This record gives sequence, structure tokens and C-alpha cells, in this order.
Amino acid sequence: ILRNEVGWFDEDENNSSQLAARLSTDATNVKSAISERISVILQNMTSLLTSFIVAFIIEWRVSLLILATFPLLVLANFAQ
Repeated sequence: ILRNEVGWFDEDENNSSQLAARLSTDATNVKSAISERISVILQNMTSLLTSFIVAFIIEWRVSLLILATFPLLVLANFAQ
């Protein structure tokens, strides 16, 4: 908005009420996208930690296997 020419604001689709509504909608969309992403990351981290604890209790060698695959899981999560 700040880098547009003065004439851009004179167009009907760029009046102050349209711009305010668009900014409000965009802010809501960004907020929901970020909160969804954080939710997925927390869910994945909790699942990983739980599986590591259970594996450590059942068999320590399995927990080492999970620990070895941890970097792959992190990369897959960021690629998602």
C-alpha cells in the first residue's frame, strides 16, 4: 500500500473502506495460517517425544533408532 502511486488510491476498488477490509482479511488469514503451523509443529514434537519415552522404557536400542531418525523427521516437517 505504501509504495503505490497516488492515483492508485483514487480507483474505486482501492478506496479506504476496501483497503481496510482487505487488510483485516489478510491479517486474519496470516494469523490462522501461523497458528495452524504452530499447532502442527507442537503436535509433531509431542508425538516424537512420547514415542521416544515409550521406546526408551520398552527397549533402549529402539530409542536410539528413533533418535537417529530425528533429523529426517525435522527435515520432513519443514518441507511440509
